[in-house]
Amino acid sequence: MLTALLLLAFDFAFSESASTARLANISGRSQVQTGDNVMITGFIITGELPKKIIVRGIGPSLAAMGVQGPLADPVLELHQPDGTVLSNNDWQSSQSAEITATGLPPSDPVESAIVATLPPGAYTAVLRGDNNGVGVGLLEVYDLDEENSSGVANLSIRARVEGGDTPLIAGVIITGNSSLPTTVRALGPSLAEQGVVDPLPDPSLELYDANGFLVTQNDDWKTSQQADLERAGTAPPDDSEAAIMVTLPPGAYTAIVRGNADQTGVALAEVYPGPPLTYDHIFVIVMENVGYDNVIGSPNAPYINGTLLAQQRFTPTAMRPSIPACQITWCFLQVQLSELQMTTV
Repeated sequence: MLTALLLLAFDFAFSESASTARLANISGRSQVQTGDNVMITGFIITGELPKKIIVRGIGPSLAAMGVQGPLADPVLELHQPDGTVLSNNDWQSSQSAEITATGLPPSDPVESAIVATLPPGAYTAVLRGDNNGVGVGLLEVYDLDEENSSGVANLSIRARVEGGDTPLIAGVIITGNSSLPTTVRALGPSLAEQGVVDPLPDPSLELYDANGFLVTQNDDWKTSQQADLERAGTAPPDDSEAAIMVTLPPGAYTAIVRGNADQTGVALAEVYPGPPLTYDHIFVIVMENVGYDNVIGSPNAPYINGTLLAQQRFTPTAMRPSIPACQITWCFLQVQLSELQMTTV
């Protein structure tokens, strides 16, 4: 039970210090079809040193996770900046020992994997079905050398969004000892300008943490954080597309792209670091004899969970919670227009 609650507000501006956190592992799950509707995932190796990674194409083993209609026989391609293409169909047919040594071999022999050491640059991974097979597939990129100063960043996934249980899902893991300013976007209509046939007319975006807690959501980027996105130069091209700017503590996160009213079409999900946020207000909450688990998600804290976080009442526009795993006795709620961050003092 909460025994005391004090809320103080201060009006001034400051910026977050540079974050040491980074994206480590990225993934995309969606309906894989044929032709232009295969899954296409882009990522960037940042820094100055080559980075060793493993890319996996998963299908049949998704059935054990309750996924309906998994891709029966995934085929994986990795396109490099110089035009070279690495490919694999059935991971034990190539690099079997090296893949096993990573500790991350696919659980089904017909699934695919590629181990490669990549110099900094932009890469594209493509997941399709063998013999034009279709179904739900999962494409993953794992960092095999986290001590290396180079990183895996700027995830983008293009795939078809179907109604019901087949949205486009992007997963990221943030590592390090500090929070990471992150931008997430869901594009649809503007893809037509790139020649994409049947783009998703009106994408919506949801962001969840590893516990399934809805961190934030957006539908039509101008309804929330418009000034932030325009200032950062990350505003989507079309008003009906979705975007989120949020600061995330280390952990696993899932972004889900759906079509409003069960619309279908091709969508692009993007997750990339930055830019740092500038805060306009500070709210200090003081709670007596309570910890993080006693507050966040607790029915004994209806004001914080039901109003400050869920209903986002601090500003006229929507705000976005970003809550590091910490014990709360004193905490700051740092607010910039539509950004809410909780930090232990």
